Amino acid sequence: MLTNYERETIITFNEAEADCEVYTYNQKLIRKLTERCESHPSLYRMITEDQFGGYTFCFPKSLLTVNPRVPMSADLREKHRRNAIENGLGKNREKN
Repeated sequence: MLTNYERETIITFNEAEADCEVYTYNQKLIRKLTERCESHPSLYRMITEDQFGGYTFCFPKSLLTVNPRVPMSADLREKHRRNAIENGLGKNREKN
């Protein structure tokens, strides 16, 4: 049994090849990539599943997105929260 620390996600690609590989234990990512394998088998492939529950997927690196975000300020977060409440979204919405 692996610890959470040992359950890594590793994304590998280089400048020479068109494909990337994603090795992961993250269940949400596994689910998404498995769905892509089923809906687009010519692009997404599941390569291996190891004995500990890690999966390796291969797909064109042009389809990979990495989007580091800037942290949201407390003021902006509060503004979005109030806007969501006013529009009936979020956990503070009134039940009709």
